[in-house]
Amino acid sequence: MITNHATYELEPFYFGDAGEALYGCFHPQTATKRKVAVVLCPPLGDEAIRIHRAYKQLALRLSRAGFPALRFDYFGWGDSVGEDKEATISRWEEDIALAVEEVKKRSGVTQVVLIGLRLGTALALRVANRRQDVAGVVLWEPITNGEAYLREMDDAHQSRLSYFLTDPIHASGLAEGMTEVLGFLLSATMRSEIQQLNMFDFIQSSGYSYVLIIEKTTTEAVIHLRDYLQSCSFQVTYECLDDPAIWGEDPDKALIPGQTLKAITTWFNEKF
Repeated sequence: MITNHATYELEPFYFGDAGEALYGCFHPQTATKRKVAVVLCPPLGDEAIRIHRAYKQLALRLSRAGFPALRFDYFGWGDSVGEDKEATISRWEEDIALAVEEVKKRSGVTQVVLIGLRLGTALALRVANRRQDVAGVVLWEPITNGEAYLREMDDAHQSRLSYFLTDPIHASGLAEGMTEVLGFLLSATMRSEIQQLNMFDFIQSSGYSYVLIIEKTTTEAVIHLRDYLQSCSFQVTYECLDDPAIWGEDPDKALIPGQTLKAITTWFNEKF
């Protein structure tokens, strides 16, 4: 039997149009309500599975600090309606926008902070730069270049196939135009959209001021991103934290990047 306390800290539900409903988990605040709510934008496919526990723990920590939070699955992925072959970047950006409206409605606040991990960082930033109700963004292990990201994912896929003694060249059973990446299907449209992603192309002055960037190992591309955002008058906080790379770890380990979750929660408390 689920206790009232558990129900209060986690409310699973579907939202959006019935035929295209998205699955979400809402974490109401359990402390004095702050002025912003939170939407957590997941990464792609296999990585979304691996970061699930960390995202849940982060949402719980933020809600307990007074920041109502919403986790959700994109259309065509996870427990949301649709098939992976129907997924596109543009559709997922619409899903984030829908999640923003949903968390505002459920929490009663008018401003939202978007948190993204890996590919979710690019989507969060694109959505934030088109809205006036976003107060800040968290870019956790940001993907600055979609083409480089796809090469990384394809290499990981080939490596995994070799590990399981599977022919990495054979791709039987895939529909025309579909490719597989770590057990998930990407349409030609989705792959093309990811390939064209470049964070520097869609950064612009918008209604929000605060940006938190977190990465495990300092990289030239992310330092360049930090400097560019600062040159655009954003108030940027940068953290390099040697936590587990949960997006690439064995999901059975269910690792929690404690330093990172603490840093994000502290940043929220300081800025909002």
